[in-house]
Amino acid sequence: MTSKTLDSKTTENVHDLLAQDPASRLLGISITKLALGECQLSMTVTDTMTNGYGLCHGGFIFTLADTALAFSCATYGHATVTANAQIEFINPAKLNDQLMARASITLQKGRHIYCDIKIVNQENTAIALCRGHQVSIK
Repeated sequence: MTSKTLDSKTTENVHDLLAQDPASRLLGISITKLALGECQLSMTVTDTMTNGYGLCHGGFIFTLADTALAFSCATYGHATVTANAQIEFINPAKLNDQLMARASITLQKGRHIYCDIKIVNQENTAIALCRGHQVSIK
């Protein structure tokens, strides 16, 4: 991540957004880094997140990516919702893996914001790549 420092008010606002997000709290998602247009989130794969194959269910990985997408937009002070997102699962995540979602805004045009998200595990192995499109709401 580049170092585009956030002011304390914006940092506080992003942390407040997490505090008001019951789904993220339920999954144990935490903010590990913030910069302007960028964020890094963390989540540990628990047994309740695994599927019938003993691997992390893709829906939980996507939720982590989608949350990183929203929080990277929030660093600009935008209230946004996801309009579209695509994810490609590269490697499986396993029980007790520490997942990191690194999100970076790549383009802003009017109310539209585009962001790339990479999810890796504790060994920096790529788990998924996601590209998301958020729209600012009034």
